[in-house]
Amino acid sequence: MPEKTQKPFLFNIMEDEVRYVLQSILSDPSVNVCRCEKCFLKIIAIALNNLPPLYVVSEEERVINKIVEIKLQDLARMEVEVMKAIEIVKNNPGHT
Repeated sequence: MPEKTQKPFLFNIMEDEVRYVLQSILSDPSVNVCRCEKCFLKIIAIALNNLPPLYVVSEEERVINKIVEIKLQDLARMEVEVMKAIEIVKNNPGHT
């Protein structure tokens, strides 16, 4: 019986990584920023707009690239961009 092939998809690995970094930072209760869904997504969007994308077209590429391409240097840059985005949203949450 032939194997089912997965339909190709386009995905920016940085989305998962930035989301993970943000969740890690927000696990610290001393980080003073609104944690509603809108603000959470705004922080991710701002950070992603300041980071280079890392697109893949299959789950296999996604896993391989996640292991190979996300280096400690990239993680540090992600943390910096997420912290900058937190400050922007903190100062301008867009709601009351």
